[in-house]
Amino acid sequence: MFQFEPNKNYLIVVSGRPNSGKSSVLSNIDGRAPSVVSVYQRFIADGAQIVRDFKERARVDIVVALEYKGKKIGISAGGDCVNCLKWIEELEKEGCKYIITASSIHSNGDTCAYINDFAKKNNFQLISLYKFPYQNDFSNLEEFIFSLF
Repeated sequence: MFQFEPNKNYLIVVSGRPNSGKSSVLSNIDGRAPSVVSVYQRFIADGAQIVRDFKERARVDIVVALEYKGKKIGISAGGDCVNCLKWIEELEKEGCKYIITASSIHSNGDTCAYINDFAKKNNFQLISLYKFPYQNDFSNLEEFIFSLF
């Protein structure tokens, strides 16, 4: 099983085509996929405390900083464009050492370049996970991400 190194920062990126369910794996706060229990919901159910919720400004699926088992974790679910991905900068400023985000792989390489640049500039170890549109069982990817913590 994967183990985080205590003195590193991590950027976990769920990548996939637009509308493949990336954001549902991370947030699903509006119930669009009733059978999905998201990463965010799992953290909250397991006692995570919301440190900062950016919903007033974000206008994307979810941007939130959590405290969970002594770890500061950021979740930013809407990443089909570079402007949506810029929320990871806010989560880094909030002190999140672990940031989980979604990113489209079909955006002329802009989102991939932004993520790679952010990780390098801010000393984050990049972990890429892929969400394929034919994966109807979200729970495996959600369970894997949750199990990292």
